[in-house]
Amino acid sequence: MKTPEIASRFQRRMVEIDLRRRAPTMIAAAHFDVLLVDLIDERFNLARFGGSNTLPELFTLSRELAGVCGWAGPIVTPGTNQHLGAWKRGVGRLLKLVDPGRIVVNRAFWAATLEDGTPLENQAMIAESNRVLEVMYGYLERNGVGAVIDYPDGVVADPNHKWGIAPFHYAAGMYEIMVHKLQVICDRADLTQRDKAAAGPGETFSGGGE
Repeated sequence: MKTPEIASRFQRRMVEIDLRRRAPTMIAAAHFDVLLVDLIDERFNLARFGGSNTLPELFTLSRELAGVCGWAGPIVTPGTNQHLGAWKRGVGRLLKLVDPGRIVVNRAFWAATLEDGTPLENQAMIAESNRVLEVMYGYLERNGVGAVIDYPDGVVADPNHKWGIAPFHYAAGMYEIMVHKLQVICDRADLTQRDKAAAGPGETFSGGGE
């Protein structure tokens, strides 16, 4: 499939990776300590261009792609059984490439308010999207992905976000929390690897502590 003409180089690259199924190869070839997984873009529709009802051929119909491709074919909407089934198959492929112990989940939900407490529009859609995210986060946890970044005080939307107001365009403090907690997780992973190396071959490393 030909990559559509999208003005943003970043967005065009993301679309091309999806259309040409390059993500598995890129992940397999990459060198990283942990892989940060964020599910916010699971809000997009999926366009079905082939395959069967059981194993459809799909690509992400992001706003950028939808704006230039004029897709008029079948669509799989978020929250449906078909959408969740496709997502679970994708998770299965990811876990064959990356050990669950090396995955960190950014467990963020859609914000219901702005920083000043003003409710956002479409509260019902926000609640439904968060219900679907809860299902997805639970599925990852049940499949061995235990490292998560949580936001106990919740998240709020930034009224001055450069991409506009949206339940997933968060205030700056949320991103600062994410970076800090990710650094803590990475530091622990690095310490664990050093302790394992220090234990030497044939010695047992429990990974525990007081």
